Amino acid sequence: MNKLQFEAKLSSLQSLSTLPAVMAEVLRICEDHDAPMSELTDVIRHDPALSTKVLKVVNSPYYGKSQQVASIQSAVMTLGAAQVKALALSLSLYAVTNQLGDKVELKDFWRHSLNVACVSELIAKRVAPQLAEEAFIVGCIHDIGMLILDKFYPNEYSKIVQAAAGGSDLVKVEREHFDCDHAEAGELLLRIWNFPERYCEAVSRHHEIVELQDKSQPDSLATIVNLADKLA
Repeated sequence: MNKLQFEAKLSSLQSLSTLPAVMAEVLRICEDHDAPMSELTDVIRHDPALSTKVLKVVNSPYYGKSQQVASIQSAVMTLGAAQVKALALSLSLYAVTNQLGDKVELKDFWRHSLNVACVSELIAKRVAPQLAEEAFIVGCIHDIGMLILDKFYPNEYSKIVQAAAGGSDLVKVEREHFDCDHAEAGELLLRIWNFPERYCEAVSRHHEIVELQDKSQPDSLATIVNLADKLA
């Protein structure tokens, strides 16, 4: 299957061909820096599942809050709007991709993704603070292409994941079996969903070693996530 056939098959899946309304709205708010936070809290409140997930993460040991955060408004005040936007977008994406996994263990997949997101954010805060929110988001979605490959080729991909667990280079093995790797598959899905170009580029290049002197935003995000992926 070549890249064009792969993209056509991806576009034909009704469950993936359009971005869910809640997720699209959260993404719009993330991109609109003038949007009032009341818009974000209203969107999250009107999705009970998303609201519950956000509060669960906010109250997790990672954030180390001494008092329980009991409302979305409190979460925004405690963590800041940027962090809550990133969390909401990532968790709404999690809900969408739950239907994709076949052989890939989703719990482990998302644990790794969240670890990479958190490490990406920490790195960005040190080297490019203006990218911290976006580094968290890209960290969460960097491996989403694995779920696409798993959806299309469940039996083959299970063997590829096992080979990678045994020490083989995952990207190399993917390219040997298919016409694209999981980074390219993830990029195609994000483009279908009309994600911002810088997210698409960063996901597509997160396994590349990008020259540090290249200061373009997608390359900076890809470099940050590349390092976070290795550390996490």
